[in-house]
Amino acid sequence: MAPKITIAFDLYGTLLSTSSISDDLAHHFGADKADQIATKWRQYQLEYTWRLTSMQEPSTPEVPHIPFDKITRAALVHAVNEAGLHIPDAKADELMRAYDGLVCFTDVLPGLKTLQERTAAGDAEALIFSNGTAAMLSASVAASPTLKLFHPDASAQGAKPLFAKLVSTDGAGRYKPHRDAYEHLQREVGAGGGDYRAQAAVWLVSANPFDVVGARAAGLRAVWVDRQGTGWVDRLGEVISEAGDAKVDLKPTIVVKGVDEAVDKIFKAGI
Repeated sequence: MAPKITIAFDLYGTLLSTSSISDDLAHHFGADKADQIATKWRQYQLEYTWRLTSMQEPSTPEVPHIPFDKITRAALVHAVNEAGLHIPDAKADELMRAYDGLVCFTDVLPGLKTLQERTAAGDAEALIFSNGTAAMLSASVAASPTLKLFHPDASAQGAKPLFAKLVSTDGAGRYKPHRDAYEHLQREVGAGGGDYRAQAAVWLVSANPFDVVGARAAGLRAVWVDRQGTGWVDRLGEVISEAGDAKVDLKPTIVVKGVDEAVDKIFKAGI
């Protein structure tokens, strides 16, 4: 029996807009600083995960895995301080709670509704795969007017669940794009252990180029959501391919403008 299609959605920046925190930042720091802080907050949030993961080697056991909520809070303080401002602990707490209420992109709802029909027919399964902690993922999905309709616990609220599970990279002890993170995803969906046919049925949907390249390097198929319409300009995968003995394709399997288009094209591509 052929494996069903499994679609793993990245959360932050793919389903949820990290820039939507700007309104909350404007309330605390003024509209003139909000966008700058939001951009830097996201930049340092990701940068911290990459720096941490690059320092986590067997020879340096003193560098532990730090949960994403702590990373996110530290990045917030960094961004605010860099803007020449101070953030009291109580205000940081409030903004961290607001981060669990990020707004979905408009292309998400139609895409998930289409996918819900396919999962109900047994053609596919869907999940969220994110750097966020389990608590962050659950809170963010539950707080979103769009995503809560598809939460694994939605049936208890009279709705039909879509997401089979919410998978955190905490289970790997490494952040994306480390290979361990994607191997953890494969184990979670039963596609690990060298089962290449099952692995080929797993698709990542992400708007983050580093995530796409990481998934491709781990052997997964990946859809890049290019909402800005810039085209694929990331060149790390190309450099990696040229440096290796065997040529590998680390570009997105498919490029789309939104989650709705991603779902449609994945089913057209099949397994």
